[in-house]
Amino acid sequence: KIVDVWLGEQPVGTSISVEYNGMTLIHAPVMRVPSTVVDPMLVYHCMRTALIEAMHCGIETMVIPAWGAGCGMLPFDTVADLMAAAYFQVKNPPSKLDWDYANSRQLPDMDAGLACGEASPIAWNILRNHASVFVSCPDWVAARGMRMLAAPTGGDLRVVSGESGAAVMGVVSSVMRDDVYGGLQEQLGLGEASQVLLFSTEGDTDPVRYLQIVWDGAWPSE
Repeated sequence: KIVDVWLGEQPVGTSISVEYNGMTLIHAPVMRVPSTVVDPMLVYHCMRTALIEAMHCGIETMVIPAWGAGCGMLPFDTVADLMAAAYFQVKNPPSKLDWDYANSRQLPDMDAGLACGEASPIAWNILRNHASVFVSCPDWVAARGMRMLAAPTGGDLRVVSGESGAAVMGVVSSVMRDDVYGGLQEQLGLGEASQVLLFSTEGDTDPVRYLQIVWDGAWPSE
């Protein structure tokens, strides 16, 4: 059916259905090939289009997977939130369309760049072949990194880093300090004597948001 309907290439986030052994199977791909999902909103689109396809088929009961939570490496809570948002949108569609409604459907994030959902094709060709580990993290991890870089200890120099730049510091801090990531710490071979090179890719590009996080404690650690 993919060949007939989509000419051999079904776009991610769309849904089609086929009948098989008395059941209706809905195909809603969240990725082109098994890989990390770089745009969490694809979960929302998959859930929404699958529900709409089910409605068109007269289906009342469904078994639905956690899109992107396996090899897609998306956090389970993010997947659950986006699937729930899609469900409630389908159950309560708008009576009219405007920019306010369109903006309300965007993925909430402290930094638009962290949710842009599109990797650099040049960089990705290198990273996917040479990186050993990929990590996705919630906003509070990046905020922790910003605060740690802004107020270092032991005589280290202060670094002004924005959300995208400080995310790596927050990840290393979480891996080293939070017991839940002990397995990842061991896998990476990190210890007290480790030397870690971090790349901060931005400064305080949004000075107001920077102070909200560093001074006022927005997105506290969990």
